[in-house]
Amino acid sequence: MFGVWSCGHEQLLTELTLDEIDGIASNEVATKEGSTTPKVSLSFELNRSHLLKVTKAEVKLDEYVREEIKPKVKESKEDKDEIVFEN
Repeated sequence: MFGVWSCGHEQLLTELTLDEIDGIASNEVATKEGSTTPKVSLSFELNRSHLLKVTKAEVKLDEYVREEIKPKVKESKEDKDEIVFEN
């Protein structure tokens, strides 16, 4: 994590290592075709001593699944064919 001074100078404040994120990013769902890249969200807290603390780390990814829906043909009382879609 970097801090930026008003003059534009960047200074390294801290370096975080979250091993759990690497495990999630390399699991079966994350590496499937049709999955999005993992999105990491970090929440911080600044205490009275002006030290940053990670309060929450969250990883989200979406998996897209295609499902075929087959129409069922029902015959009505009037001898008309009726197509009904069911999940």
